[in-house]
Amino acid sequence: MDIHKQLLKRHSKENTRLITEYIGNDPERYASLMRIFNEEGWVAVQRGAWVVSEVGMKYPELLIPHLDDLISAVEAPPHPAIARNGLKVIAETNISLTEDQQGRVVQLSFELLADPKTPVAIHVYSMQCIANLLPVYPDLAIELKTLIEEGMEHGSPGYLSRGRKILKQIAKMKLQH
Repeated sequence: MDIHKQLLKRHSKENTRLITEYIGNDPERYASLMRIFNEEGWVAVQRGAWVVSEVGMKYPELLIPHLDDLISAVEAPPHPAIARNGLKVIAETNISLTEDQQGRVVQLSFELLADPKTPVAIHVYSMQCIANLLPVYPDLAIELKTLIEEGMEHGSPGYLSRGRKILKQIAKMKLQH
């Protein structure tokens, strides 16, 4: 299968599933997808982001050699789908990040979470990325708590649900004010 051509055929759950199954647990095919994700036009990148996330959720070990590229794509996304799917796979797999990658993800996540124009799903995955790192960086809890509480005033049901879950996690920590 030519992954690039298949991505351009149509944007659908069925096509995403087809490409995801084709890539499977194959590191070379995943590397081909990541090349498309990082080098092609925004249509292929947008559609590829969904596949990157789907394969990454099933086989997070495939992400490890591509984490820097994934984070770079999320830092300057040509389409919100890249940030949404990139942060989703980082947040939901809780994949091991280097110290530098942790710093980049935390910085980016705080920026996205603080921006009221950021789409809800990106807010949710941003707060989860930070929450996943609270055991390593407990000092982030106070700032995260403040941002979540501010966002809850006008938050969507998805934002409120994830926000309450993370606020409970923070409440269990012994915070130094």
